Amino acid sequence: MFQSIADRSRFRLAVLFAGACAVAACGGGGGGGGGDSAPAPAPAPAAPLTLATCLQDPTGVTNTYLNTTRPRREWRAGTFLGQAVTARLEYADATTTHPSRASYYQYDTTAHTVTTLGHEDFDAGGAVTRQEQFVGLVNSTTLAVGQNEVKTYTVKTLVPAATADRSERSTVTYEANQVISLTGGRTDSCRVKNVIESIAAGGAATQVSVETLHLVPGLGFVKSYYKPMTAGAPDRNQTYLTELVSTTGTLALAAPNADSPPPLTQCSALQTGLSLVLTASSSAEANSA
Repeated sequence: MFQSIADRSRFRLAVLFAGACAVAACGGGGGGGGGDSAPAPAPAPAAPLTLATCLQDPTGVTNTYLNTTRPRREWRAGTFLGQAVTARLEYADATTTHPSRASYYQYDTTAHTVTTLGHEDFDAGGAVTRQEQFVGLVNSTTLAVGQNEVKTYTVKTLVPAATADRSERSTVTYEANQVISLTGGRTDSCRVKNVIESIAAGGAATQVSVETLHLVPGLGFVKSYYKPMTAGAPDRNQTYLTELVSTTGTLALAAPNADSPPPLTQCSALQTGLSLVLTASSSAEANSA
């Protein structure tokens, strides 16, 4: 399910802050730097989230996101190459009838897997301009925190015709349960990292992208940090942020502010050893930064 989330047609840049930054403590849910006592973290869930819980089938949900050319995303039952699937349909705006992209998944609660079957791109009239099938991209939902799995799979381009198959490798790591801040408040999530590599005929691997996803039960991803890594790409090493702003599903949010008022000294201080990654709202801004 991770490959098509990490699509390579990102057209927006945003700011990615290190999660430990003291400024985050002043806006919600983080630890702080120097000064008086630190604010309490966001309330922990009744039980730690499992990856299987976070990867529940979100069929029937519509999410709206910031910082993307496809802000409306609907999960529906559908078919792909004759197979019953959960389709994630992505639209350019709130009223557009035809999706610009669709990604196709199968959720198997007995085998504890999520299979990504492929995706399609569409023109404004709904005609398929690109259709790719993934063979062998089956991810386990039983990973524990700290575990990873590596999957090598084949990408078959069915449209346009006469396009050679290619081989890719996905390394998925279930990194942590993490409280994150969204527009309306804080929530607990499963933080998953996915690294995509292109595999040449001789076996040499070239990194294509790195994506960190925050998944919430029944909603799919609510936040994504995506970084293209292809050599020569104008936005190589730039981080793109996509963030949920509304959903038709159920999302419990804690207060967006800190649980106790932090002092000014804490808000103006940064911990030592932080790694901050800053990007811009466009490639031009990033290049002039």
